[in-house]
Amino acid sequence: MLVAIETHPIQYHAPVYRALQKEFDVPVTVIYGSDFSVVGYHDAEFGASVAWDTDLLSGYEPLFLSRMSDGGAASPEKVSPSGLSRALKGLSPQAVLISGYGHNYHRAGFYAAWRNGTPILFRAETSDTSRQRGLSRRLVRDATLRWWYQKCARLLFIGERSREHYRRLGVGDDRLIFSPYCVDSSTFETSEEARQRLRPEQRKLIGIADDRIVILFSGKLSKQKGPDLLLQALKQMEEELREMVTVVFVGSGELEAELRFAAGSEPIVDVVFTGF
Repeated sequence: MLVAIETHPIQYHAPVYRALQKEFDVPVTVIYGSDFSVVGYHDAEFGASVAWDTDLLSGYEPLFLSRMSDGGAASPEKVSPSGLSRALKGLSPQAVLISGYGHNYHRAGFYAAWRNGTPILFRAETSDTSRQRGLSRRLVRDATLRWWYQKCARLLFIGERSREHYRRLGVGDDRLIFSPYCVDSSTFETSEEARQRLRPEQRKLIGIADDRIVILFSGKLSKQKGPDLLLQALKQMEEELREMVTVVFVGSGELEAELRFAAGSEPIVDVVFTGF
């Protein structure tokens, strides 16, 4: 049995757990700290209320340590690890998958698995380029993560920068496994017939002519996601090409007002904000 430690059900993780169990005969149990993503919560970065309406709980065994109806946490940062060690010990898994180290819940799951002697698989967003750190913080981070990675049986890198990060901190290739981002595309319409049908409908809906070149940004309008870089790049284009382009921002967040101002400043970029 594989046990995954997750603060809450995540829309692009659940299909992976289903596939592991259905297609590879790996029994999967996920210990969730809270169910807020299923019942609904306020996403601070989007600035909107969110409740996933896709199936996040079938095809594997979900185990909730708390629920919002019983006072459970409404955000990853507030998820309590209370009961996690006991639940993990009772399941006696063959391996434990940890998907991060930024939250106390993940750290508690890691230490519980390590104390129990259970092999740890670690998969998280790790790189040395995502943010700037001072020398002292870099040294402390490196020492801590080097120790952490030494305790893992395997480390699943998402991309090349993730692999470089692990290698820099002493992880050999024999413990590295490529595990890219993936998405369940079964709900998508991807045929040429669907494109011909949906393209004009959607362009008309948001007021974009058929001959416009459209660049789509879908996600949180936050500094971490970098939507401002898109506008900066377009402003460096030749005028003739830039005037053929419309940028569509699907999402919301703290940078929306800043992006609107930037788009309207010379050289102007044509943009559409659809909202969340």
